[in-house]
Amino acid sequence: MSLREKCLLTCGFAFAAGWSDVICFARYGSFAALMTGNTIKAGIAAATKSEQRFENMVYYLCILICYIVGGVVFQAVKARWPRRVGVLSAPVCLSLFILSEVLNQIVGNNKWQVCILAPTFGIQNSLTFGGGLQTNTTIITGNMQKLSLALYQVLACKVTKANLVAIATPAAAVLSTFMASIIGAVILMDVAKLNAAWLFVPAGLLQASMVVVHDKMFFQWSTPAVDQRALATDSSLQVACEASGLKTEEKGKGPNIPVQGTSCVVQLGEAAPEAGLRATAGTAGMVCCVHIRGPRDTIGLPM
Repeated sequence: MSLREKCLLTCGFAFAAGWSDVICFARYGSFAALMTGNTIKAGIAAATKSEQRFENMVYYLCILICYIVGGVVFQAVKARWPRRVGVLSAPVCLSLFILSEVLNQIVGNNKWQVCILAPTFGIQNSLTFGGGLQTNTTIITGNMQKLSLALYQVLACKVTKANLVAIATPAAAVLSTFMASIIGAVILMDVAKLNAAWLFVPAGLLQASMVVVHDKMFFQWSTPAVDQRALATDSSLQVACEASGLKTEEKGKGPNIPVQGTSCVVQLGEAAPEAGLRATAGTAGMVCCVHIRGPRDTIGLPM
């Protein structure tokens, strides 16, 4: 996947989060994606002497909990279907956006509707930060920290091409969130005249589309050609699997063995007969894609 494609994907996710937070803040005074703001508001609510003190504190804490629930759901789906987590999550996220708008039409503006949206961004950030992008798309502070490190490296004349590549997606996330805030505010105030009805739907459609595209870009790989330099010498094929969600033998009943019929990303270790894997000179540390078929399976060429 090219750097340009990663940046475009990051921009799409960050734009959905920035747009949603503008509409959410205008409607309810809270955030669906930016949990830092909700955490601070929960603290302020707890310290403010008013009749709604407890209710407001619980409200912001519930948004935080719902965001965490979204992340938990994502991890559960990822553990069961690691290569289709985006495709399976997209309809759920879009349904929650639509449900929020339908409830808004039925019962009017109700701040508790934010709890319906928060899980979608827990899913989104779990996907982008824990996946191939390795970038927060709902949290700006972490990305700004990476940019500050890059600026120091430039000023200290220590910057490398690898450093610049590493900050491309964080920079894209910051810029896209900023642009989403501007565009969202202009549409809300000048076009919709502060009528935020159905304005969550564009963000929901964009988020769902990006989640599906993420799966297509990162998980539609094929097993590379066979590298005869590294062969499994027995049926165990014990490898150091870096991909999450890979089924293994039960603990206590043998080594951590990949199950037949699954695929994973592996890193070849040092040659060790007891590991059931023979790695010749020059193959140690290579990252490869392997499909487990049975005894004497093969390790693919470096990805």
